[in-house]
Amino acid sequence: MDYPALVASISGIDRRVIYLVIALSIMVPLLLASYARVEPEIETVSFYERIQDLSEGDIILLSVDYMPGSASELEPMITAFLKQVFSKHIKIVALSLNAQGTGLLESSIENVAAEYGKNYGDDWVFLGYRPSSPAVIISLSGSPHSLFPEDPRGNELSDLPLTTDLNGFEDFNAIVAIASGASAQDWVIYGYERYTGPILVGLSGGIGPAFQSFYDTHHVKGIIAGLQGAAEYEQLVGIRGEALRAVFAQSVAHLVFVGLIVVGNLSFLAALWIERAMG
Repeated sequence: MDYPALVASISGIDRRVIYLVIALSIMVPLLLASYARVEPEIETVSFYERIQDLSEGDIILLSVDYMPGSASELEPMITAFLKQVFSKHIKIVALSLNAQGTGLLESSIENVAAEYGKNYGDDWVFLGYRPSSPAVIISLSGSPHSLFPEDPRGNELSDLPLTTDLNGFEDFNAIVAIASGASAQDWVIYGYERYTGPILVGLSGGIGPAFQSFYDTHHVKGIIAGLQGAAEYEQLVGIRGEALRAVFAQSVAHLVFVGLIVVGNLSFLAALWIERAMG
């Protein structure tokens, strides 16, 4: 075998070929996402099982607080969460502690609610946005009607079947906070002492590790962290969503990158060895 020629051919690969290989390593896994599998972490499993333990007609208080920049991580877990909840005929009272997240949240709930035939006012209600998360959390624990006398659509909460008798935290069977910032921590700090039910959190990848201590001390009962956590949750719920597709493509692309780096370095070292041997 002509080893010098082989090494020279590897070292001289057109960069456009490399770009094509990388592009295919992303596109092909996206098309084959149905074959993707992940191993769910115990924190994600705990989140899923806490929702599974709820019964038909139970009510969840959902707080979604994120900006558009975190949508790629958080929207897949929101969609999977809504599918799990509505498939079990659990009701949702939702709000946002981030002004930029209000439109994103209401749109997500509307889309999934329509898929499962859920009606606004009976099966879900969106309270809207209020600033200052500590004050909102404390007020919700005892007097939600005074804080949210009406929803963004102009409906008085006392006129909606789901919220007409809403008195505070004792009416909720779980609290779920999906956030990209400090508001998730506020739910633990200000909500834990006032609420006896499970607090579950979905977080962007950057703040996920900071909540591990809350899970270890049982301040939160389940955590979905980042895109990887969203993919794990989608698999548990039984859907092949955007997170599972993205994580599968990301993993394959990383393997290809590593392979290209290894081949490039080996060809470089081989070229040096051949040069010295021939010299």
